[in-house]
Amino acid sequence: MSSTSNVSICIHSVAEDTAYLGPVMTMLERHEFESFRLSDKGSENLALSELEKTSTAFVIIMAHGRSDCIYGGEYRDRIEGESRESTEIVNKDNLSLFNDKAVFCFSCGSESLGRKAMNVGAKAFVGFDKIGFEPLIGTNRTVTVKTKGIIKNSLIATFSKFIRDGLSLESAAEYLKLYLMRSAVDFVRTNRKETHRHEIARLLLEQKEGIRYYGPQDVYFSGSAG
Repeated sequence: MSSTSNVSICIHSVAEDTAYLGPVMTMLERHEFESFRLSDKGSENLALSELEKTSTAFVIIMAHGRSDCIYGGEYRDRIEGESRESTEIVNKDNLSLFNDKAVFCFSCGSESLGRKAMNVGAKAFVGFDKIGFEPLIGTNRTVTVKTKGIIKNSLIATFSKFIRDGLSLESAAEYLKLYLMRSAVDFVRTNRKETHRHEIARLLLEQKEGIRYYGPQDVYFSGSAG
């Protein structure tokens, strides 16, 4: 049986359209995760420093991204008073930060990044194709709010299964797929008066189809269960 280190890290890039993941961070903090909210350059540097100095860990990242990078937060510069667009905090130049770590990266395009991370020594990696950030911008507000609410609940349930109930990381990824599929079906069945119910279900199923796990079958959580 392969276990992650008892060092557990959660990184959340602060942005207007990732704020709905705040309750996920709160849940992880109750399980003694060391949390980093990327709200300025200093917090980004602290998170990267922790990844660099920690030899083995279980790492959860919730951020914007692409197939070749993960972005930091979007924030207002306290000195200049200007809004700062997010910049790359992880890319091909420092992907070795994931060496010997099990990573759950809730970020657009991270399924491709996961393959690259495994090639440079990551222990295991859960990545995603499309998730509920960019695809919801400009859509009906009801669709955005309800879809993000289900996504938030799906992550909380999945991490609970992995941390408290002893699922392997691979099984946790499969549980997340099942949760999203069931949520899509249940939403259509129980919200017949909701005009956008099929669009919401489609977005959930689209996310489910993009989940990928890379790594051995026996990666388990070994930190405190809270």
